Amino acid sequence: MRRLLILLALAAAVTTGCKEEQLAKVRFCADISPQNPCVGEDNVFIQGTNVWAHLLLNPRFDDTTVTGNLYGYQDEKRIFIESKVHELDPGQTIIMEQLFINLCGDFEIEWLDSKGNLLAKGEFEIW
Repeated sequence: MRRLLILLALAAAVTTGCKEEQLAKVRFCADISPQNPCVGEDNVFIQGTNVWAHLLLNPRFDDTTVTGNLYGYQDEKRIFIESKVHELDPGQTIIMEQLFINLCGDFEIEWLDSKGNLLAKGEFEIW
């Protein structure tokens, strides 16, 4: 029994120690203000509402550019809408991009590093 507990403890330590550190996180907001950089955080918005996509970078992220690719869905097919490259200042940990979408539907944004590696992605809906 003691050996089993030791093996379980070792397995738990190995599996938690092998998790890859997340370099970025995506969130969507209805607005921004000086007091609150993300007002109305959600993944569902009413048509005509501003949608802000935020990329929150891990302070250990070290790159000079990040690209945001916006996609929509039509007949369950992902369709490219636009791409925007963001130049990063040293130590910058947040990117805020206002998305000008006046259509209803499902959308997705992917954030890529300068080498084209996926940092994070998120989906939102406008109805």
